[in-house]
Formats: sequence, structure tokens, C-alpha cells
Amino acid sequence: ETLNFSSLIMASAQDKRSVMDQKMKEREQSRLDALEVKRTEKEKQEHPEEKTAYFTERFQSELAEIHKRLAAIDEPSGSSDTSALTAHFESVGTAILALQQYVTDSLRFLSPYDLKASLETLKGVEGQLQAAREKLAPKKKFAFKGTKKNVKAEETTATTTAATAPASSSSTTTPAAALVAHVRIAGLRDQTIEKSGQEIAGKDVELADLENCTVILRGPLGAVHGKNIQQCRLLLGPVARSVFLSDCTDSKLTVACQQLRIHTSHRCDLYLHVTARAIIEHCDQMRFAPHNWAYPDLAAHIAAAGLNAATNNWALIDDFNWLRTDLPSPHWSLLPESERVVWDTM
Repeated sequence: ETLNFSSLIMASAQDKRSVMDQKMKEREQSRLDALEVKRTEKEKQEHPEEKTAYFTERFQSELAEIHKRLAAIDEPSGSSDTSALTAHFESVGTAILALQQYVTDSLRFLSPYDLKASLETLKGVEGQLQAAREKLAPKKKFAFKGTKKNVKAEETTATTTAATAPASSSSTTTPAAALVAHVRIAGLRDQTIEKSGQEIAGKDVELADLENCTVILRGPLGAVHGKNIQQCRLLLGPVARSVFLSDCTDSKLTVACQQLRIHTSHRCDLYLHVTARAIIEHCDQMRFAPHNWAYPDLAAHIAAAGLNAATNNWALIDDFNWLRTDLPSPHWSLLPESERVVWDTM
């Protein structure tokens, strides 16, 4: 009887333990089921903008509209067309900038291929807009004299052209001359070029064929295109849109911008404030550091360029020639603090 009683007690304890184990399993399963329901509901509520298919549809739709508006640009028939054409250029430029920002905002889910294709397409559209501007207001070239250190570089500014042209020549002056917002600094060696204020405010800048030059631009810029730059120092004000560089060697650049793309460049140091991830392609020995150049009105110029002062992805570099995720790219590195330039002492 004692044995039977003990057996009953043990059996009862085992039953209780089994019941408790079962309840714990059921409770855990209920928790997992609840998590699954939340996950499913989250997926159902996920915004379509976070899906590649929606991105492609929206990108192509907005791109088609930009192409349509570019095709609508035609030669002005008279001075009365100037304001309308100016507004049209600005409208198309704003649409391109908005689409660039949409690509930037979509980086977290775009594949490297989709990102590269989108940026290449936008680069082509920017080129079409610039070509349309130049077609309606061809550049007027100015000759250089001697080897002055602070030179007026070759540039196109229709407001200057219109203001200095004689009244008798007004019949031969294209009304679109007042529309050009482009500065060209090219073909220089061993010179220092400084610009600020209305000379450059909001304008696109082209830098080409420069050797051992220092270029200092204090002001908000539109976009920057640089090509064939050797042993130069480029100190650029905030850029509202993109900076595109190619064939640059042994040079230093400091800039704040929305996007930065660099092609076929070597041994360059870049001091960046960039809101999107910078992109390099066919480059090597590129070094990156945070933006550290300051000048009066810099904060106001950053605001005028529409940049987010709180977001800086200077150390997040996408190398389109290095798609491995398990190893870092051998083509770029972070610039050691001990080797960083202090610009105000240059």
C-alpha cells in the first residue's frame, strides 16, 4: 500500500509536470503565432515605395515626363520668350534634382545594378539639359593674358554678356544669353582661381584640363563636372546636385554635395560631406575623410544648396568594380587623421 501510494504521488507529479510543459509549449507557440501575425501585417502595410518594382515604375514615369519637357525646349522667337524659357529650364532642372533625391532615398533596397543604371540615366539627362542651354546660348570664350595668379577663367554668364554688350548690337544678341548658368574653368596650369558671390551662386561648374592649380569657389553651386585634373587642389562650396569627376590624379578635393561619382581616377584625397553614398568606378588609391573646410557664410550656402547638414556618409563608398561583401574594396581607404590637410593654412 505504501508503494502504491508513492507511485500515485509520483504519477500525479509527472502528470502535473506534463500539463505545465504543455501549457508552456502552447504559450510559446501563441507568442510565435502573434509575432507571425505582426510580421504578416507589417508586410501587408509595407509602403510600395520600398519595392523595386514600384521604384522602377515611378522612376520611368518621371523620367518620361522629363524627356517630354526637354523635347518641348525650342529656339525662342524673341525677347518675350526669355522669362518663359528661363522658367522652363529651372523647372526641368528641379525635376531632375527631385528624381536624383528619390534615387538617393531608395538606396537601402536598390541593387548595385539598379543604382548604377539609374544614376547613369540621370547623368545623361543632365547632359541633355546642359546641351539645350548651350544650344540656345553658345559659350563666348575669353582669352587669357600672361600668367596671373588670380585669373578670370573662361566662363559663360549671359547676364554679364547682356550687360556689357553695346546697345547697337542688341539685335544680334540671343535673348537666351541671360539664361546661361554655367562657369567653365579650363586649360590652366600653375594658377590659383578664386570665385565667390554672384559669379558662381547656383551655377553649374565645369573643370577641365587643369594641372597644378588651386580652385577656390566660395558659394552654393548647382552641379560640378570635372575631367582631366592633375595635381590640383579643389575647394568647392556646397553643391545642390551632383559632382562627377573623371581622369583625376594626385589631387585633393573638399566638397559638400548630394551625390559624388568618380571614374578612372587615381591617388586622390577627398574630404566629403555627402548625403548619398559616394560611388567610384575604375579607380584606385582613393582616400576619404570628412569635410573640414570652413569659410564665412558656409552654413548659409549649405542651406541654399538644400543639403542636410546632419547627414554625412563620407565613409560609405560604393565601388562598382568590387561587389564582394566579405572583403573591403582594395581601391579606397580612409585617410589617416595625421595626414589630413588643414585647409585654412594652405
